[in-house]
This record gives sequence, C-alpha cells and structure tokens, in this order.
Amino acid sequence: MNYAIIVSGGIGKRSGLNIPKQFYKIRNKTILETTIEKFENSNIDKILIVSNIDYINKTKEITKKFKKVNTVIAGGNSRAESVFEGLNYLQNKNIDIICVHDVVRPFIQSEDINKYLIESKNHDAIIPAIQEIDTISLTDSNGNIIKFLERSKVFRHLTPQFFNYEKLFISYKKNIKNIKKFTDDASIYFEEYKNIKIIPGNKENIKLTNPEDFK
Repeated sequence: MNYAIIVSGGIGKRSGLNIPKQFYKIRNKTILETTIEKFENSNIDKILIVSNIDYINKTKEITKKFKKVNTVIAGGNSRAESVFEGLNYLQNKNIDIICVHDVVRPFIQSEDINKYLIESKNHDAIIPAIQEIDTISLTDSNGNIIKFLERSKVFRHLTPQFFNYEKLFISYKKNIKNIKKFTDDASIYFEEYKNIKIIPGNKENIKLTNPEDFK
C-alpha cells in the first residue's frame, strides 16, 4: 500500500495573510482542498493530513468529504517534526511507499503524482526537481562570493517526494535530535542512505510562500 502525508501545519508568517495559507481560497476553494483533490484523483491509496494543532478541527471539517483522507493528526513545532509525527502514526499499517507533500503546492498535477509513483517502484527514494538555469554562486556569511557552481548539476527540490516507508522512518528516527539542520525529507534520507533519484519536476508546481504569490 502507498500513502501520502500532506503537511498542513504552517501558519504562514511570510505570506502577509491574516489566515494560514492552507485556508486561503483560490477560485472559491481553499488551498488545502485544491491540493488534496490532486491526490484524491491520483493512484495514491490513502492520505494522512498533518495539521497545526490550533486548526485541527477546521482542517477535519474541510477534509471530511475526501474518501482517501484516512485521518487528520496534530503536527509538531516544525515541518520536519510534523512529518515525523505522520510517519510515527503510520507504523504497522503495512505501507511500502510513502510520499510527503507540502500543502502549499496546490498546482501539483495528478498525472505527475502517478508518474512519480510508478518511478518510486524502481527506486527507494525519488524526488522531482528543476534544473537551475541561472548563474549560481556560493557565498560566505557576509555575502561575498566564494565560488560559482556548475548549474547543470544544481537542482531545486520540489514535493511530493517518494520513499521506501521504512527507510524514511529510520532516517527520521536516527536524526530527530538534529532535525533543524535539514531542509526537506530528501536531505534527512540522504544522511542515512545516500541513493536518491532525481526526476524532472513540473515548473508550475510552485510553493506559495510570499505575499506576491497570492496576488
């Protein structure tokens, strides 16, 4: 069985909105609903929503109409801690493939989810990513360029990211004390297992973060 964890625990400090981003409406639907619909209409078997504890009742009310949403649980103080709560909740549910997605990427397409799911059957870890096209430099803490990076080898990670469930859970358990140094699930997985396959992502699958994203 495969499962999707949709992380919906943020409060949207950078967005400039007066509500958490997942409850902002696009075309009369919340971002939360729009994102879940993409997974509901894909080949994902079941969905777990990890919510900010202060909005868990609102999240349950919005998501109760979706057949694949198994449950809604409270997350932790950070994204990574919320994912860990999700992985921990899913113990003993006979899951082979787990995918993790940020709720504020509502423009993911069901077709892409299916494509990534097929690919994940051949690899223990796959992530969609976009190859960088701009000139990229590495700087010191003062903003001085140290060196230029070869952009053909630089990729921006997207979600959903797909993993062997047991291996991702082990990676989280082994690194939970230093969880703040990691920026996504792939970076935590890489700490233990290294082998991660990058596949082409969709440029439209943006993460809604800043005020200009909501104009």
